[in-house]
Amino acid sequence: MREIAERVLDYVFANLQDIDRAMIILLEKGTGGILEVFPRLKNGSDDTIGMYSRALVRRVIEEGRAVVVSGEGEGKKREAPQRKDFMKINAVMCVPLLSGKEVMGVIYVDCVERPCKFQNKEMALITALSNSAATALTKALALST
Repeated sequence: MREIAERVLDYVFANLQDIDRAMIILLEKGTGGILEVFPRLKNGSDDTIGMYSRALVRRVIEEGRAVVVSGEGEGKKREAPQRKDFMKINAVMCVPLLSGKEVMGVIYVDCVERPCKFQNKEMALITALSNSAATALTKALALST
């Protein structure tokens, strides 16, 4: 699973140059608790574990659909959790990893260093990537059990 997650994160950073952080959060089947977090910072560190909007991730998991909160200059404000840990985030995109109709995790990306905007092309890219990643991760989980 780690190898798949690392490849996905490599692809995310190669195609979304403005982001500062990305992570894949996998859920335990049945309980919905966090199974594993694969974090990455733009500077190469992986000390972002726990540094994400839990409210936003929870919302994506519960609703099973992507959420985008864009930064400054966005014409239309989008609903975002107003928590202290979220206030440092300039823009965020969180997309579910779906195995059939079940949410098995999320891909989470954000910008914290400077304002940025996520548009439809970035959402389309991450959504397509999440579909491929979910398929690969589902197969990897099946082989490991």
